[in-house]
Amino acid sequence: MFITWTENLSVANGAIDQDHKHLIGIINRLHDAIASGCGATIVGETLAELADYTGAHFAREEFLMDRFQYPEAAQHRREHAGLIDQLSVIVDQFEKAGAVEVTGDTMDFLKVWMVNHIQKVDCRLGSFLRQRGGAD
Repeated sequence: MFITWTENLSVANGAIDQDHKHLIGIINRLHDAIASGCGATIVGETLAELADYTGAHFAREEFLMDRFQYPEAAQHRREHAGLIDQLSVIVDQFEKAGAVEVTGDTMDFLKVWMVNHIQKVDCRLGSFLRQRGGAD
């Protein structure tokens, strides 16, 4: 398993945790597809799924930030926008290469970004939502 879900990744919000588990699952499938030498079609489909689900997840988090007037929303949104931009670059490079060109560095970036963002940024959001009655 490339990224293992553990309780230290929980933000204590069921909906956000479920999204995070799903995102980790997609990243793990992408890693497995690359490691096992799957063709460009499988890797491309998995990359597209990652980009799509990431956007949907961020929209759900941002809805909660707006609904509960999260004071760190602007910075949180900037982090989201940064990853969306990076994913766009990764997908574009993959599509231009026409082959499996997702590197170990790219996978390491996704892993580090995901774990750090959950533990450092999303945990603050989860704590705020619990305080404001928006735990789930």
